[in-house]
Parts: sequence; structure tokens; C-alpha cells
Amino acid sequence: MQAPPPLPPGTGSPPAPLALPPDARPAAWRSALMAAILAAYVLVSGLSGEHRAGDAPLLPADTRALLMAVGINGVLFLAVALLAFGIGRPGLRELHADRRPGWLNVVLGFAWSIALRLGLAAGLLGLLGIIAVVKGAGTDDALQDFRPKVENLIDPGALSDPVYLGLMLTVVSFGLAGLREELWRAGMIAALARLFPVRWSRRRSELIAMVVAAGIFGLGHLTQGWAGVGLTAVL
Repeated sequence: MQAPPPLPPGTGSPPAPLALPPDARPAAWRSALMAAILAAYVLVSGLSGEHRAGDAPLLPADTRALLMAVGINGVLFLAVALLAFGIGRPGLRELHADRRPGWLNVVLGFAWSIALRLGLAAGLLGLLGIIAVVKGAGTDDALQDFRPKVENLIDPGALSDPVYLGLMLTVVSFGLAGLREELWRAGMIAALARLFPVRWSRRRSELIAMVVAAGIFGLGHLTQGWAGVGLTAVL
């Protein structure tokens, strides 16, 4: 067998194809059903949790009840995720889980997360300033219309309990919300990206899938009002 011609100097090894080849893609119905299950989980949660004036916050103010709610929601998501991933059968590469992150990547990940939030907050404050000037209203009034209604999710008074606050900052924020959202996002983007034409690059498919997933994910925060939906989707 004749050896392939050498590559020109400086080009290195040929790049691996970004998109999955046609014979490596699961059946389209698997990807569509996986995306539908994951989307339904978020949309049902958001629409069923739409907050109305006078309603109590969704999360209980009692520590024991909070842990029970976290356990129930965690088991429910695990069942949904196992069903969706079992049907879609995404690979580790599709989920961006095929590499072991080093300590530097973990540090940069935290820094990037903080920078995103600070940038979004700065942009929001600038927008509020423009609205206040145009409408001639105070910034506080504009802020009430454009801020996420966090009090619909949690009773701010409950945070005075240090145990409750510690659970919110660790078990709820990182364990339930953070890990669950990362797994949902990875699976949703992988499922949607498969449904685009094979001739598209993986990057192009994932960018479009990311926009669609962000919109669905934002609607899952309808409890915090439309400001919460928009800010969450952008973030």
C-alpha cells in the first residue's frame, strides 16, 4: 500500500472532522425524543411554577422541608435524565466530557462564571439608567420592573438562619441547581446539534443549539418573572 503524501511544513496533523459522520449518528428519532424529554422537563417546571401575587415562595423556609424538596427534585431529575440519555445515547465527546479538566481549567471556569455575571449586571445597570432617563422615572422603579423576582423562589427572611443559608449556597446552588443545569444543558445541546444537517460543522450546530437551549432554559425560570426568564437565557 502506498504511503500518503507528506503534509506541507508547519501544517501538523490533519484536523479531525467536527461533525459526526452520517453512519455515526443515532437515529433521528432518538435525538428528537431526547431533546423533547429534556425540554419538557424544564418547560413544565417553569410553567407550573409561574408565580402569582400572594403565593408563597416555591422553596420552603424550613431546613428539613428544604432538604426534602431538594431530594425529591433530585430524584425526579435523575429519572428524567436517565430516560433521556438512555434513549439518545450521547457520547462523551458530544457532551464535552471526554477530557479530564486540570486545576487551571477549574479556576478559569469559576472566573469565567463570575465575569459573566458581573458583565450582565453592568449591562443591566446601564440599561436601567437609559430607561430611567427616557421615562423620567427613578432607577429604583425601573429596577423593580427589570429585576428577577427572587422572592418568588425563596423567602429572604429564611436566609437569616446560617444553616439554611449554608444549604442554599452549597447543596441547593451547586448540588441541585448547578449540577442539574450543567447536565441538562450538555444533553440538550448534544441532542439538538445532531438534528441539524450533516454538512454543517459541529461548531455551527452547537451555536444554534445553544441559542435554542438558552431560550428553553430561560422559560424554566418563569417563577422569577419575565425579567428572570430574559436574564437567565442571556446568562
